Amino acid sequence: MKHLLLLAFLIFQNYLSAQRSYTLQPMDAMPVIDGVAEDSAWLNLPETGDFTTTLPRFGQTPQQATYVKMGYAGGNIFIMARC
Repeated sequence: MKHLLLLAFLIFQNYLSAQRSYTLQPMDAMPVIDGVAEDSAWLNLPETGDFTTTLPRFGQTPQQATYVKMGYAGGNIFIMARC
């Protein structure tokens, strides 16, 4: 039982160390929701793309990159992902 608890703790600790945070930025205007990420509302937002895999191998660089921008305007949260 002790070994099982230790294993669970180590897995959980590894999961917590992989957590990242991102601060939502205010947008200058409401973006147009049309599937095109070239709207001026997205231009000044920082982009993040330092994602890692969970499966099949935890913590590795993915084969295909994904970039995300997130912001808020008019009481709404907007997320744009580019793969």
